[in-house]
Formats: sequence, structure tokens, C-alpha cells
Amino acid sequence: MSRAYSSYYTHGSATESYAADNGTGVAWSMVNGYLAHRYGADRQPVNSVGRWVIPLYAPLRRQLDFFYRELPRRPGTVLDVGCGNGVFLLRAKAAGWQVAGVEPDEAAAARASQAGVHVLATDLRAIDKSSRFDVITSSNVIEHVPDPLDFLARIYKALSPGGLLWLATPNASSPGRKAFGRYWRGLEAPRHCLVFSPSALLAAVTDAGFEQARLRPRGRGSHFVIEESRRYASQHNVGVAGRPSPRWIDMCATFDTEGGEELILVARKPL
Repeated sequence: MSRAYSSYYTHGSATESYAADNGTGVAWSMVNGYLAHRYGADRQPVNSVGRWVIPLYAPLRRQLDFFYRELPRRPGTVLDVGCGNGVFLLRAKAAGWQVAGVEPDEAAAARASQAGVHVLATDLRAIDKSSRFDVITSSNVIEHVPDPLDFLARIYKALSPGGLLWLATPNASSPGRKAFGRYWRGLEAPRHCLVFSPSALLAAVTDAGFEQARLRPRGRGSHFVIEESRRYASQHNVGVAGRPSPRWIDMCATFDTEGGEELILVARKPL
């Protein structure tokens, strides 16, 4: 399995990725205005008009919410499980959060540490039993673990009562999965152990003891998955009739919680 991650995308510089998240034009200042209002993000340039303008284009707003993982406006403590190079935690830290990560990939964990992110452990099992977090996020990780129910149980223990869970994972019922079948990028063998349908993910989180589990719209973000799926299919000389358009998927995923290439789920630990 270590060879499967030897050239993984999380090995890049977190500080460079964080800088690439921003720009200097009018559009970026509008984006930053929205992010400052919604998440307390400290980004320049900023135009406060963006707090009203950006929500008018729902696919983009959903994508920005994905980048900040729908963090509450009031900062607290956040743990990112499978933090990779730590770029999300840099965003959260700049918004006032106390951040920590868990990352089993040594190369990615080193990148996170270089960026100033505190990597607590390589595995959830090594987290101090007294540690509790207001928010735990995990983006595209649960599909990599051999025992997702144990994974959710350990997250549950690490959350404070009333704490928020945010998960992202490939959608086994997505338009891309239906169109490309075994060539769908979301399968990603051998890295992915299990890919969830919407109902299966909701059931797993509920069985772990979480309350108020619900799926959230993804918005923009399907282009990479669809283009990679097309490339895989073409490498095997497989034609796909009626190949889905990423723009159409993104528009559907803005309003349909099960219509995107990824599932986004939020839930709470009971008080």
C-alpha cells in the first residue's frame, strides 16, 4: 500500500497551494469578501460587496464552502483527519481556528509540519483519550480505511459533546460512476477500500452515534473526476455513450445533495 501513495498529490507544498488559492483581481476580491464574512478568512484584496454578490452564483458559493468545510463562524478547535500537506488547516488557522492534523503518510505529514501545522499523530488510534475537538473534518479519507465503522467510532470519541463532523467522500451513485463504470476515477483501486452510496454513508454515520446527519450540496468540483475517467476509459479503448458534462453535474450538485461526484456530510455528536 505504501507504493500506492508514493507519488500522491498531497506531497506538494501546502504554503504554495495556500497562496495559489488567492489572486489579485476584482473577482478574487469579491470571493475574499464572501470568505471574510462567512468564515472570518484573512485574505487580501477584499471587497465587502462579495458577501452579497458571491451567493448569487450558487455553484461557486458551494465550492468555497467546500474549501472551508462549512466551518462555524465562531472559531474553536479543529482536527483534520488525513490532513495531507495541511493546506485546509492553513485556511482554518488564518480564520482564527486552533488547528491540528492526523496524517499516516510520512511525506505528506512532513509537508504539513513544514507549513507550521501541528500533526498530532499518524493514526486516530494514537490520539490522546483526553483530547476533544469542536470540529473534526475528513476530506476523501474514509474510503481509504479498511474499517470505516471503527474510523467513525474513533472520530466520535475525539469530538466534544455537540461537536461537528464534516466528511467528504466519492459518491458511488454519481453520474460519473453510472457513465464510466469500472473506469470511474472515484474507484481509484487499490487506494480506495470502500466507496459509499448516499444511503450507506448516512447509515454508517448514524450507526456510529451521530445525530442530525445530513448530506450537503457539493457545487463545483466534478471536472477532474470526469476528465480523469474519460482518460482511463480511452486508455482501454472504451467508448462511453452520453458522457456527462462536468458543468451539468456541477449545476445539479449545487441543488441535489446526491447529484455530484462527491458526497458531503455533516453531523453532530449529541450533547
